Amino acid sequence: MYNVCKSLHKLGLSIKRFVKMGSITAEQYEEITGEKYE
Repeated sequence: MYNVCKSLHKLGLSIKRFVKMGSITAEQYEEITGEKYE
């Protein structure tokens, strides 16, 4: 799922909903986007 989210982010899609669903962690979100998850 991490790689899927990485790909979606590269396409310019928001991946915040995946953190909410528990597919990736807030730390992984930060790694992928370089932004803090709020």
